[in-house]
Amino acid sequence: MKIFKKSMCLLLAVVMVLGMAITASAVETTETMSVTASKANPAVGEEFSIYLNASGNIAECGCFQMDLYYDQDLFEYVGANTAFTPNHNTNKTTGARYIRLTWLDLTSQTVIPKGQFCELKFRVLKAGEYHFQLTNIVISDYKGDAIMNVATAPGSVDVAATEAPAFVGYAVSASEDKDGVVHVTAANLSATQSCPVELDLLGGQMGTVTGKILTGSMDAYNDFDTPNTVSIQPMEGITVENGQARFTLPACSVVEITLA
Repeated sequence: MKIFKKSMCLLLAVVMVLGMAITASAVETTETMSVTASKANPAVGEEFSIYLNASGNIAECGCFQMDLYYDQDLFEYVGANTAFTPNHNTNKTTGARYIRLTWLDLTSQTVIPKGQFCELKFRVLKAGEYHFQLTNIVISDYKGDAIMNVATAPGSVDVAATEAPAFVGYAVSASEDKDGVVHVTAANLSATQSCPVELDLLGGQMGTVTGKILTGSMDAYNDFDTPNTVSIQPMEGITVENGQARFTLPACSVVEITLA
């Protein structure tokens, strides 16, 4: 009988301990979330990253959700480097675009680590400024007990996208044929800006100067319906003065100048 009573007491103690473990609620964390950017002023066409950060380790995460809004007119979403699942949504009231990050772990063994735990990559479409901030942060254990539940994270970041820097450059080559005629080929590497050019014929006399040009907008092309959108044309606007040939090389163009 004594052995039976001792066994019953031990069994009751184990059941009580297990019951306490089962009914224990998750402790709400004191850690916070914040947002940082890899570049404060990315230029049009550049990629940059938005990082999500935790002030400390957040343990026993069974369910995770948070939203990051962005301006789809300014930025194009490129991809993510994260274990969480990014889902793209549109706010039905405002029409604003946002990314919802979600995670489900029924064992509640997931730990959100201290520091950067998520990277979202964007490309700048046009100049402008936007305020990146996390909203609707809900983290709970597998029973649904809250670990973190805040409408807006205290940490945010502003990204001011700028216009792409103007690029002006050209490539030039020259050759002389068997008849002593010099052929100069020049290409303007800028898609938007023209470039003035001056040519000197060292050791020779500048005589007749003619040219041919191939130019057009950056997205111009020929097809069966419009076969002559891009075609070679006579080069206009060449002047010769004080032994120099001068002309302007249009944006997105290639010219051949003949010095006879």
